[in-house]
Amino acid sequence: MIKSKYIWKNQSTGIIPDEHVFRTLLKNRNINDYESFFSMGKEKLHNPFLMKDMQKAVDRIKNAIANHEKIMIFGDYDCDGISAIAVLYRTLIKAGAIVIYDLPDRFNEGYGLNERAVKEIIKKEVKLVITVDNGITCSKEVELLKAANIDIIITDHHEPGDVIPDAYAIIHPKLSPEYPFKEIAGVMVAYKLASALADDDLEDLYDLVMVGTIADLMPLEDENQAMVNLGIERIKNTKNIGLKKLLEFSNLDIINVTAIAFKIAPKINSSGRLNKAKEAIELLITDDLRKANDLIIEIEKNHDLRKKLTEDAFLVCEELVNPEDAVIVVASDKLHEGVIGICAQRLVEKYQKSTIVITIDEDGLGKGSARSYGDANILEMLIGNQQYLERFGDVDWQPTISRKIWRALSSCRIATENGKFS
Repeated sequence: MIKSKYIWKNQSTGIIPDEHVFRTLLKNRNINDYESFFSMGKEKLHNPFLMKDMQKAVDRIKNAIANHEKIMIFGDYDCDGISAIAVLYRTLIKAGAIVIYDLPDRFNEGYGLNERAVKEIIKKEVKLVITVDNGITCSKEVELLKAANIDIIITDHHEPGDVIPDAYAIIHPKLSPEYPFKEIAGVMVAYKLASALADDDLEDLYDLVMVGTIADLMPLEDENQAMVNLGIERIKNTKNIGLKKLLEFSNLDIINVTAIAFKIAPKINSSGRLNKAKEAIELLITDDLRKANDLIIEIEKNHDLRKKLTEDAFLVCEELVNPEDAVIVVASDKLHEGVIGICAQRLVEKYQKSTIVITIDEDGLGKGSARSYGDANILEMLIGNQQYLERFGDVDWQPTISRKIWRALSSCRIATENGKFS
């Protein structure tokens, strides 16, 4: 018998008769009425004003638009962050805002707001910063912005720390006691702000929100499932030129969750992994067909290169794996930083053990990406070995559809000696 790659938490055990397979799958996902589940629509989307600070954020944005203040959207370089930027950017432009966007350099700055970004924001005379898919751990950067008389609205979904930034407003499901569903993606949080600002459901953005939600492995239940249902239908006749191009170049037989997860989202993510996330953002916000045609060629090139780098890196990792280790740790200077997370996940699936994959730079320092197996807690592992680390963090706790897997996307810089992990 083939061993399962994952720890499945099933409600039914044993051998299931063929005629009961579908019913059992539904039961394991706590779906009692599948017709209602797969037909959930906008009636299941929760009121954005149930989010703490929503009215305050909307009023501040409207004031910025009325006074012609420059607004900066600061996002993330994965598919969730990229789609979140696109959702809010399109909404603000339509509302008449003066808006620009930025995101961190994946390789040199890591995740979230940073001092370089703060200096750039001040230099560009921005008066209001809105983060998407990041910001909840950026207390230092928020203080620097406040000192420069710049307001910041944080929209995020990552786990809050012990210290909450002193931002003008924070829109976060887990910091909003009245908001009924906590496990939403960064793009959904950005959509809630956009919807509240526009006082509209913004149906033309359902497809973007759906893509980010699926890409970030959000649990497909409650309003996540509703948005997926709405987005799948919307994308079939999307008005977003960039999404049209992605569909056109993906040769899909059917447009469903699997197609989005394995064909569309990876192409957006690939650009981010190569530090070219802005190309993906531009594709999703442009209304210029000629520009979209040029961008989709670059996106396809990025995706092909990412796949090659992944295969090359995985071969290197395989040579370094010791299957007897309780936790697999591999390190090499031959690994591209943008694909170490993918390699870590593939090793987890193959060896069923928590894994850290580390790329070593010319100074002998390693930057690692970690993935856990089962219920193992990567953050606890890192804390237990923090004497070997210069820094670590960027932890993203996310339950998937059918299993609970703690995913820690670490930006840990690991001290090494003679190029070897100690």
